[in-house]
Amino acid sequence: MQTLRPVHANIGAIAKYRRQLQDAIKEMSDSYLYWLTAAYNKNQPTNMAADLLPSADAQKKLDELKRKWRHKFELLALYLALMHITRAARITDNALMSALAAVGISATFKDTRAIKDILNASVGENTNLIESIQEQYHTRIEGIVMRGYSMGSSLDVIRKEMKKAQAITERRAGTIAGDQISKINSVVQSARLLEVGITHATWFHSHKGVPRPDHLAADGRVYEIAEGCLISGEYLQPGQLINCRCVGRGILN
Repeated sequence: MQTLRPVHANIGAIAKYRRQLQDAIKEMSDSYLYWLTAAYNKNQPTNMAADLLPSADAQKKLDELKRKWRHKFELLALYLALMHITRAARITDNALMSALAAVGISATFKDTRAIKDILNASVGENTNLIESIQEQYHTRIEGIVMRGYSMGSSLDVIRKEMKKAQAITERRAGTIAGDQISKINSVVQSARLLEVGITHATWFHSHKGVPRPDHLAADGRVYEIAEGCLISGEYLQPGQLINCRCVGRGILN
């Protein structure tokens, strides 16, 4: 049984996506730190009763920052999603054409209806995920600031908590970048294999990160590309589950 060499998600594409997301998060975090430090210094909290509202100035600034960064991330989300998903799909196409050429199959991929549908769906998913980064970050920061004011915390304590929130958000952005590039690599690859008449593949485990035992056990298992691989009672495509780095190797005979 002859199979194509595995075509993994491009590491450079993941790194660039992750870097741009994390740069945006740092800019947002610096903005929150600057303006909330100013609001804190203007009206420092005291040991207020738990049922009292935090500083009106801080709450007003939080609301302003939320509106400002929600708008920025809405614009950024569509831009980054379009750029990185389109680029990742092109990289997958080129890598797969090279893998096919290595076994004597000449293929030139075009923007078919199926591929356009895949890209549109992926851009939509990525746009929503990027927008959610800002939403979750703001919710976390609002909680930190409100607790800080109600408990009379020092500015240093609040800033440290905000820095932790930034780190958590940056890690999530890294997960999103890796997961989404892996997904587009997988779905584009499956669609292209079907285009050239390759209908079956073997599941190829990446052997990276913390392996899912059932995915590891499926290594080498033959499956229909259109249907997916039966794993733990569910038909899955490689890369479908979060942090799955598995790929399918097209079977030639």
